[in-house]
Amino acid sequence: MACRAEPIRTCIGCRSRAPSSDLLRIVVDGAELLPDARRRLRGRGAHLHPDQACLELAERRKAFPRALRVPGPLEAERIRRYLEQLGSGVVDPVTRVGRPERPSGSRLAEKSGKERGAPRGSGVSAGRARASAVAGIRPGTQAAPHDVDTEAGRDSDDRSMSTQP
Repeated sequence: MACRAEPIRTCIGCRSRAPSSDLLRIVVDGAELLPDARRRLRGRGAHLHPDQACLELAERRKAFPRALRVPGPLEAERIRRYLEQLGSGVVDPVTRVGRPERPSGSRLAEKSGKERGAPRGSGVSAGRARASAVAGIRPGTQAAPHDVDTEAGRDSDDRSMSTQP
């Protein structure tokens, strides 16, 4: 089995590049910075080495507002506490800090047989609904496969199809 390439991100403190698993993702909520160790919180994220020195560099350079594209100064107290707990071994690096998890029942509803985006009752998955919309086919109907031979570039009457308008 082939291994997947991991994304490379830049630490906003020391400006060095590293795999995203080595960096802590940080998001903003209001005027407060939140650590997102599991990378599940919504919004634009900035990446930082889980080190106090990189946090101080980022604060000195005023990198958080620029990287997160928000105005004004941001409060980094939660990031500082998280890094202290991480250094002392109290916090597991992959625990979620910030917003509470969704109830497990809502996750089951999303994984049901039908996907979002399809018309109700059509039994068409979201991907097929989007592909049908792009092709100009109404939901719930299918194009007749014998009408167009796309490989040969001809329709059913053996006339060549024109790609010019």
